[in-house]
Amino acid sequence: MSASAFGGAPALGQPVLAAHHASESHAAADWIVAQLAGEDHFAAGGDTVDALVALAAAGNHDDVAKKLGTYLQNSPDAKGYASVQPGAAAKVVIGLDAVCMDTSAYDQLMTADMDAEGNLPGFASAFNHALVIIALERSGQEIPPQLVTKLKSWQTAADGGFEYDDFMTGEKVYDVDGGAMGAMALKVAGEEAAADRALDSLRAHQEGPGYWPNYSPVNSTGLVVHAMEIDDRDVSKAQAWMKTQQLTDGGFPASLDGDKSNVMATIQGMQGIAGAGYTNADIGCATPSPEPTTPEPTTPEPTSPEPTTPEPTTPEPTSPEPTTPEPTTPEPTSPEPTTPEPTTPEPTSPEPSETDPTGPVVDTGVTTGGNGELAVAAMAGLLTLAGGTVAASRLRRDGK
Repeated sequence: MSASAFGGAPALGQPVLAAHHASESHAAADWIVAQLAGEDHFAAGGDTVDALVALAAAGNHDDVAKKLGTYLQNSPDAKGYASVQPGAAAKVVIGLDAVCMDTSAYDQLMTADMDAEGNLPGFASAFNHALVIIALERSGQEIPPQLVTKLKSWQTAADGGFEYDDFMTGEKVYDVDGGAMGAMALKVAGEEAAADRALDSLRAHQEGPGYWPNYSPVNSTGLVVHAMEIDDRDVSKAQAWMKTQQLTDGGFPASLDGDKSNVMATIQGMQGIAGAGYTNADIGCATPSPEPTTPEPTTPEPTSPEPTTPEPTTPEPTSPEPTTPEPTTPEPTSPEPTTPEPTTPEPTSPEPSETDPTGPVVDTGVTTGGNGELAVAAMAGLLTLAGGTVAASRLRRDGK
């Protein structure tokens, strides 16, 4: 996804606009979701993409927008739609980018068959060329200069507006939709002067009540409003008119002052009241920035109580363990005396033990023997005491 000003940071004034018209855009989004009736797409591929963009712009049905995106990414029907012409592939790329999904399966379909003059296969129009330029910018791809040059070839009106050739007469006809899309594409391509001329021309063709005339004034007005928004132009009059066209069910009519909601009018007209559209609508894909600025570096973890926990200052280092007789115990030289066997005087005086088997053997040795026997008995007692102390110390260190 592009990190341009149009991919993640709305132009000046857009956040206020989106908040101001939240109730209207949310109501329209509710109506769109109701028309889907639980399905993951509309019958027409283009309607599916426009609905996704509208829902992403409104922001109150991101789950449904993702569902539509999954359909576009995986459905053979969606792939078939995208392969018809580059403009269709570009629409799918815009839709997938709006829900943070991979666009690589469709990227090459947009310019693979472009010729040296910037011509694309399929129906040639400013609208389709503009879609490709916008999709290339959103997906982070290079915009071929010849593609922009070709787009400008439709900017033929004396005042800088876009025109198309009438099929029946061959005469030039002012193109509101093509001009709106052309202005968006020129803006994201960095062609500021050409974009300004197109927008100035559109302003001159705005009707008194605030709309732009076309077969479906609502969706054409929605496209123009979005084109002007990304150039930070005043669109309050157009939006006030759009509010008068919204029906009680939340949808918009295709005809001027119509009384029946229409899918195409609503999904494209939404770009005029939701504060976002083809160039920048998304469900928050361009906001992973908090990660580098998370409070992790300043979290109290480094200064948390862990380093100052009582562990380093627990009485363990000063517990009796360091002062146990381990350093002076005779373990290395005489572990055997820890057993009770050496304490018996059997080796020195077996006879008294036989004559008085119930008497204290140690006492008998002390009273009948000499000083040597007394020393042996005393030493044996000390060794026994030391051995018991060492054994107890080991049990404490092992946690038993």
